[in-house]
Amino acid sequence: MRIKNIIAISIFIICIITISLLSSGGCDLNFGGGGGNGDGGNLVSIVQGTIISTPNSGITAVLINNNNGTVFQSDPTDNSGNFFITGDFNGCLTLRLEFQDSNEDVIAFTNVTVFPKTNVDLGDVSLDNGNVILDDADNINLKFDGNINISTDSPNTCSGGADDSQGTIVVTKGNTDITVQIEPTTTNIVDNNNNSIGCEDLFNGQGVDVTGTLQVHDTVLADTIIRK
Repeated sequence: MRIKNIIAISIFIICIITISLLSSGGCDLNFGGGGGNGDGGNLVSIVQGTIISTPNSGITAVLINNNNGTVFQSDPTDNSGNFFITGDFNGCLTLRLEFQDSNEDVIAFTNVTVFPKTNVDLGDVSLDNGNVILDDADNINLKFDGNINISTDSPNTCSGGADDSQGTIVVTKGNTDITVQIEPTTTNIVDNNNNSIGCEDLFNGQGVDVTGTLQVHDTVLADTIIRK
């Protein structure tokens, strides 16, 4: 009996340690394929761009989630230098972007921010002495959808009506809260009939489509917000 009890207790301790290790890291884990917001766990994103330096063919773009070792990669580029990566990133923001030659040797790498179910266009990319150089690092285009999240942890500073709204809202997609900045002169807020509206017409839980550019600290400057 005593040996059986010791074995049972040991197995219990091992299970607790394993769950603790799996739960650590920068990305939330979903048991049972969740994801929220009616996605059924499908949070596939796209990362794309064009290599303009020479050589630009036969190069594979690879995205690596260092938290769990998940790897996503493109097909080798042709003479156009275009690369296209798809993957279910499920709440993970900062991923390692590597460019590999035909021998799978890393020739350049950087980090890139990817939101769930988002199209990230890096534009023109140069590979220079191990560095990844974006043609316009301040103009990484994003397009995603989500739900407005106004809560204690996700405040809303946006105010104003049609054509004069400004401030910040939080849009939640899956397990990720995305800070969205709204500028009165550059952000267009409309409903699904393309009628101009403002922050005063955006409420907690509403679905929105956001198009904009990536800023520092994983913030998006919105060009267009469409209320669903």
